[in-house]
Amino acid sequence: NLRKAVRTMDVVYNKFGVSKSPLLKEHYPSGTSSFCSLRQYSGTLSAAAAIMKTEADFVKTLKERTAPGIERYLDTQRTPAAYSSHVIGSTYSGRNYMDNCLLGTDFVEMYLTTGNKYWLDKAEKLWLFVEKGIDNLLDGGVYSSEQKKVSKDAGANAAGAVFAAGLYMATDNQDYLDWAKGLYVWNREKLADTEGMGYFDSMKLTGEIEKKKSIENNGLMVQAGAVLFKLTGRKEYLEDARKTAQFCHSQY
Repeated sequence: NLRKAVRTMDVVYNKFGVSKSPLLKEHYPSGTSSFCSLRQYSGTLSAAAAIMKTEADFVKTLKERTAPGIERYLDTQRTPAAYSSHVIGSTYSGRNYMDNCLLGTDFVEMYLTTGNKYWLDKAEKLWLFVEKGIDNLLDGGVYSSEQKKVSKDAGANAAGAVFAAGLYMATDNQDYLDWAKGLYVWNREKLADTEGMGYFDSMKLTGEIEKKKSIENNGLMVQAGAVLFKLTGRKEYLEDARKTAQFCHSQY
């Protein structure tokens, strides 16, 4: 499986790679394809973190391709610094809280895997951006987008809970665990469909709920419940995760 993972990454860079650049195209064959989005590119960091748990030599690819590519999305003009949805300079781009939470979790994983504090520093700085996206409207919760603060969604809050929980594992700072619990509870109280234990997509500031359900958002709540159970030992988190996993299995 490790060989397959490394080969898959080789194919990604060979087929989607851009000459003399760490960036990737969105499609193959590329034609006039633009650079891929942050969420697409960040998958390479997730893969690198997983591979390096058993293959330390993959650090060469990380240093030469993956890490430099990620930094091409970093927007330092707006504060706190965070990662834009598209490559800086290619087009005007917003900054999405869920994308940055997912990336922050990858930074934490890289730190836990390598012990390199470079990654922990990046994760903690990125949390400052996420924290700025949380306010008292709708009793808390993080927004979907920095630019369009009109709703708060299940994906951003679930991803935020996982990110904060990871920071707690990396630092033992209780504040991060409190943030993780709070974002989890927000989803549980505002967006859970108690009949089927799936989670609705989002809530507008008017209180109106967007009732579609995605496997991505629900999957993140499974992950959040599992990691909070691991950290706290509270069985309600595990029970929630099991119910949501059963919902996903039955629906998707």
